[in-house]
Amino acid sequence: MRMVTLVCCVCLLGSCRPKPPTPATNEAASKPVAPAIVGLPVTMTVKQRSQTVVPGSSQGLTLSAGDITRGKVEAALRSESGVFLQPAFMEEGDRRPFEYQQGKYELALVKLDNALVGEDFATFTLSEAASEEKLTEAQKIDRLIARVESLEGATFLRNGSEHSPADAAQHLREKRARAGDAVKTVDDFIEQVGSKSSLSGDEYEIRFRDGRVVKAGEFLRREAAESTGKADAVQRAP
Repeated sequence: MRMVTLVCCVCLLGSCRPKPPTPATNEAASKPVAPAIVGLPVTMTVKQRSQTVVPGSSQGLTLSAGDITRGKVEAALRSESGVFLQPAFMEEGDRRPFEYQQGKYELALVKLDNALVGEDFATFTLSEAASEEKLTEAQKIDRLIARVESLEGATFLRNGSEHSPADAAQHLREKRARAGDAVKTVDDFIEQVGSKSSLSGDEYEIRFRDGRVVKAGEFLRREAAESTGKADAVQRAP
């Protein structure tokens, strides 16, 4: 009888234990992230050697324009937290992709007003980047060049000389322009422009900040594959 009573007491005590609290749901985490730049697309006209704040940017993103000469202008996008589009020369029709606060955007140079007398101006449009499926081959090539340009601390090795990422990107743009209609696809660009010198035949290489050296063609192929989701568990180079 005592044993039965003891068992009943233990069962009752066990059933009286408080249930563990239900974890609270994080409603803030489930909410979509607000866009870093609102009101897009937006058009901006900037006087040479000056800058303007991008309308609708949440933390004062600034577009700067350098000298306008020979049909080109050097453009860059910065904020207090860093550089989001490295300084690069642009011609009318050029587009430069960049990332800002987890969003993907694109800066396009629409028009250059290079007057013989008076001030010179550059007109840009800034818009959200198209999804990879909607990008043209030309836009995909632009993204590859921008990726080279963004390799902070890396060195581009070409024909025995060393070049910064910005210089390397400009060289690729100029070489692509000279190639003309011969370069229509990403594969054309990698094979004919980005992999080796057309003068010496030597392969281009990239030395990363940690000392690793890879063939430029291999790097570009991997980047192109990752952007289209065709690479399996491939880590991006820093």
